[in-house]
Amino acid sequence: MKNNIFLMLALFSLSVFFNACSEDSLPLPEDSSIESRGGDDISFVQLPQNIKDYILSNYPNATVVRTKFESRKNRYEVYLDNGLKIKFTADGGLIKVETYKEEYIDASALPRVVRNYINANNRGAKIMYIKRRSSGSFEIYLDNGFEFEFDESGNLTRIEDFNLNDNLYIDMDKFPRGIKTYLSSNYPNDIVTKVKVKKYAGGYEVKLSSELKLEFTTDGSFIRIKTRR
Repeated sequence: MKNNIFLMLALFSLSVFFNACSEDSLPLPEDSSIESRGGDDISFVQLPQNIKDYILSNYPNATVVRTKFESRKNRYEVYLDNGLKIKFTADGGLIKVETYKEEYIDASALPRVVRNYINANNRGAKIMYIKRRSSGSFEIYLDNGFEFEFDESGNLTRIEDFNLNDNLYIDMDKFPRGIKTYLSSNYPNDIVTKVKVKKYAGGYEVKLSSELKLEFTTDGSFIRIKTRR
């Protein structure tokens, strides 16, 4: 049966924004692409037709969990939920089939608390893919360049902005007020590009567009500027 692949195609063609989402539904990618590590993530419908035909014919029971075009190598890569990664040339010719170590999952497999957080904070963006690490943590990549990371219990541990979109900023109101106050007073022209929750040591690490890294306590008090080692 080809139900899984056809379902994926249908989901990718929908334009769903978070205002219309229920707490258990998450927006999926349409036609947008983002520059991410190792290549451009694209939606399944953006693949050449002969690649889509190959996937549908040879893996009818698999679900596509990630697709990307590697501009540097001029090739496509398709990741399936059965652990296979299939590489194609730019014109859709098969290069090879191999396995991958990463575990990609569907949004429905996320803990409810994570789904709720993304629904409330995605600002209309769509999920490009979700990666589950061996530790049980989750990495969620959105088509606006934002990446969220949660631990196995669903606690937010990191937000990062890879695109530095001038119209989208990390919402510092989600963190202790002291951090935002300190940054506004001391670095008014910088953009926050990354916030990391220090799970074991406690507190926060904040990275700015000027490449500075600052450390704060759990209540938002400034500790120090982190120096490179």
